[in-house]
Amino acid sequence: MEEILGLDENIDSFDVSVEWRFFDRHRLNVGYFDLSRDATTAISGTINIGDTIFFSDVLKTEFKWSTVAAAYTWSFLQTNKYEFGLSLGAHNNHIKV
Repeated sequence: MEEILGLDENIDSFDVSVEWRFFDRHRLNVGYFDLSRDATTAISGTINIGDTIFFSDVLKTEFKWSTVAAAYTWSFLQTNKYEFGLSLGAHNNHIKV
């Protein structure tokens, strides 16, 4: 389907995350993720997508997804080699198709 829609094989994305350990067993994490794909292509013949049929036309495809996330973690078990903790966080997703 990606080839028919004219989408490139390569996907551009951006992902960044920052973690701050403000006490020995407490930390905050904030992150951002972005993925965008778009293309414009001329189609010949017909394409069925769901209940919609496209006949020989110019088809524009767009997909955008971004997420902002934040979390707090409390480490209840901590050694020099491993750590176990409980996390509580929230994600805000924005998707445009």
